[in-house]
Amino acid sequence: RFNPARYVAALAVAAIVAGWALAQQPILLPGLTIAQAASPHETLVLVVAAVVVGGTILFPSLALLFRLFLGGKLDDGPGEASPATVASALIPTIHSRNTTTRLAGACLVAGALLVVFANDWWAQAIGVLCLLAFVVLGFAAVGPAELAG
Repeated sequence: RFNPARYVAALAVAAIVAGWALAQQPILLPGLTIAQAASPHETLVLVVAAVVVGGTILFPSLALLFRLFLGGKLDDGPGEASPATVASALIPTIHSRNTTTRLAGACLVAGALLVVFANDWWAQAIGVLCLLAFVVLGFAAVGPAELAG
C-alpha cells in the first residue's frame, strides 16, 4: 500500500502546484482583479512581519533540535540505535542524483518565472509544465533508491 500512497501524494502535490499556477490569472472572478481583491498594504506588512518573527523563533529551535538529536544528546541509554543510524534510515541517500536535483531546480525556477511574469497563455502553460516536471524530478531526486532507477 505504500507505493500507491506515494503516487497519490505526488499527484496531490502536482494538483496543488497546477492550481496555484492557474490561480495566477489576472482575473479572479468576473469583474474582480487581483489588485482589487488584495488586502490593504498594512495587512500585507503585518503578515510579512509575523512570518519573519515566527521564522526567528522556529529556525533556531529546529537547529538546536537537530544538533541535539544528531549529536546523541537525546539518547536514553546504550540499548538504543545511534543517531547516525536513525538519521541514515530517515534521510534518503543521494548517490548520483546531482543531475536530477539540478534539473528539478531549473524546472522550479523556470516554471515560477514563466507563471508569474509571462503574459501569454502559451508561456504560462510551459511554466505549469515546468512546475509539474519539478514535482516529478523532485520526488525522483529525494526519493528512495528504488524510485531513482
